[in-house]
Amino acid sequence: MSVGMVYFAWVEDGEVFSPTVHTREDEQLFSLNISEKEGEFAIATIEIRNPRKGLLSPIRKQRCHISAEIDGTVMLLFSGRALGIPVSLGRETCEVEFVGRPDDWQSVQADFVESLKADPRYHPALVAEEDRSDLTAVLEGYSALPRWDRVTGELSLAALTHEGTQPVIDLTAHVFEDSLDVTFGSAPVDQVNVELDVTWTQVCPVMTRPFDAEPGELATGAIASEFGGRPRTLTADDFASKWPEPGSSMDGGWTVLGSYLKKRPAGVFARDIPVAVAPPSDPTYTGSTYPVEFMEYEFDGSLVLAGRYEQPRRELVRFSVFSDLQPVASAYSVEQLSLSVAGEDIAPVAPLSVSGSYVAPSSTSDGMSTRTVTNTVQRAALASNRLAAQECFTPVLAAALARAEARLRTAARCIDVEVEVPFEFGTGLNTGSVVRVSDNRIPGGSVTGKVTSVEFEVAETCVCRVKFAASVGRAATASATGATVSDYEGPAEPPVVTHCRTAGMDNGTNSMTSIRVRNSIGAQRAALLTIDVAAEVSRMADFGYRWAQTVDDQAALSALSEALSRVPTELSGSLVSLEAVDETEVQVLCSGGPSVQVVKDIDLEAWH
Repeated sequence: MSVGMVYFAWVEDGEVFSPTVHTREDEQLFSLNISEKEGEFAIATIEIRNPRKGLLSPIRKQRCHISAEIDGTVMLLFSGRALGIPVSLGRETCEVEFVGRPDDWQSVQADFVESLKADPRYHPALVAEEDRSDLTAVLEGYSALPRWDRVTGELSLAALTHEGTQPVIDLTAHVFEDSLDVTFGSAPVDQVNVELDVTWTQVCPVMTRPFDAEPGELATGAIASEFGGRPRTLTADDFASKWPEPGSSMDGGWTVLGSYLKKRPAGVFARDIPVAVAPPSDPTYTGSTYPVEFMEYEFDGSLVLAGRYEQPRRELVRFSVFSDLQPVASAYSVEQLSLSVAGEDIAPVAPLSVSGSYVAPSSTSDGMSTRTVTNTVQRAALASNRLAAQECFTPVLAAALARAEARLRTAARCIDVEVEVPFEFGTGLNTGSVVRVSDNRIPGGSVTGKVTSVEFEVAETCVCRVKFAASVGRAATASATGATVSDYEGPAEPPVVTHCRTAGMDNGTNSMTSIRVRNSIGAQRAALLTIDVAAEVSRMADFGYRWAQTVDDQAALSALSEALSRVPTELSGSLVSLEAVDETEVQVLCSGGPSVQVVKDIDLEAWH
C-alpha cells in the first residue's frame, strides 16, 4: 500500500463527499494531524499559510473534507467543522483545528440515548432523574463507549474490551521497527462489592368489616364474635348512640367508610315485684306479685373501616462480582460500588385495591341497598413490606450487576500498547477496531487489544500511531455472570396490612384488639334480678327524687330503670395503628453466579 496526494476542501454544510469534486487543495497543507480517541469526537489539525482573513466569517465555508489517495483510490479520512480562530496568527503559517462532529449531534445523541434505555444494562432507578438524558450516565453498565465516526459522523457503541467475537486486524507485518511500546498500568480490580441502598414508602390500602349483620342473615365479624352474634341489650338507644358515624375518624389512622345500626325487638325481660314491697297503683289488683317489663333489642347493621398504611422502608442489597484474572500484581484492588435506588422508580403502575360491601337502608326507598366501597393504591409492588424480593426488582439487580462487570472489564485492560504503522494502513483503523501484534519480546508471543486511539500525521513523513489496551483475563471469549436475591425476612407490619394485601378485606380479627363487651344482656338481666327494689326506692327518696316519695309500681319501675342505666351495654376495643414508625432497615444478601470471564489478550503466565 502507498499514500499519494492529500487533499483539503472547504465545503458547504451537508455537502456529500465526492472523489471527483473534492480532490482539490483549497489550502496548502504544511502538516496534518487527525486524532481519534475513545469516546471523543475526532480532531483534525492542519497547518496552512496564514490567510490573513477571518476564517470564521459567516460568509466563509466552515466545514471541510480531508481525503488522500491510497493505492490510487481516493479515501475520505475526515469530515468536520472549524473549531475556533487559528493558532499562531502572528506567523506566516497558522494552525486550524476541526472537530468531526455533525451539526445535529445533540439530537442524534438524544435519540441514541433513548434507544440505549431499552437495554437491560440500563435501569432508570440507578440514574438520577436529572441525568437520564446524559449519555455517560446511561452507559454506566454497558462496558462500552460512544464512537462518532470521523468520516460519516454516525454514532455507535464501541466495546471497551476485546470480547473474543470481533474480527482482529493483524498489525504485525506493518509495525515500524522499534516503535513497539508495552507498558503496565495500575493493578486491575478483581472484585466489586455492590450495595444498593433501596428506599421507598410502603403504601398499602387497608379495609376491615368487624361487624356485618344483614337482616335475616347471621352476624359476622370480630364484634359479632365477641357478642356471640348480634348485639343484644336492654339499653339499645344508648348503645346505638355510640355507634361510629359514616365519615368519622377513628384512632390509629382509620376512617369509617360505611356504617349503620338498626334496632329491632328481640324479646321481653320481666322482673316480678312482690305486692308487699311495692303495691300496684291499681287498687283492684289481687295478685301477690306483678311484672315490671323491659324490652330487649338486637341489631342489624354494618361497620366498614378503611385506612392507608404508609411506612418508610429501607433495604440494603449487597452482592459481590468477581473476575478471573492472570496474576499480574501481588494484590488486586477491590472496589465499592454504592448506588441509591428509589422504590418509586422500580414499581410499575399496577393498582392494588381492597374492596368491600355492606347493606344499609336505601336512600331512595324503604328497603335496604348494598353499597360497595374500594380503597386503592396505584403501585401494588409498594404495598409489600419487601421490595427486593419482587419480580420488578430483578431488572434493577441486572443493571447494577452490569455496572460492576463494566468496572471489572475496564480495570482488566491494564496493558497499554503503542505502535506506529504506515499512514495508509492505519486509515482502516478506528476506536472500534481490535488489533494484534506478534513479537517474541512479548510474553506468549503476541498481544491483542481494543484500539483506544489512532492518530494520523502528515509532515516530513506520513505515519499512523495506534494505541490499544489489552486485558489480562483467562478466557477465549467474554461472558457475564449473575446474582439472585436470597429470600429474606421482611420487616414487621401490622397483621391487617398483611391480610389486606394478600387476602383482601379483613373481618376485624387482624384490625381490632382487646375487644370487650361490658354489661352484656346476661349481666343486665342479673342486675335487674338482684336489685333490692325497696332499698333502691328508699335510697332515691333520700336523694330527693319525687317519684320515690310514694312506694308503688311506678316507683319500682323507676328504680329498676335507674339501676339499668348504670349498667349500659358497652363495646370497647382498640384499632391496630396504621401510623408509621421510624424507618426500618433490612439487610438483603444475594447469591452470586460464576466469575466474570475476561478475554486473555496477552499471556503473562507464558514461559518460553
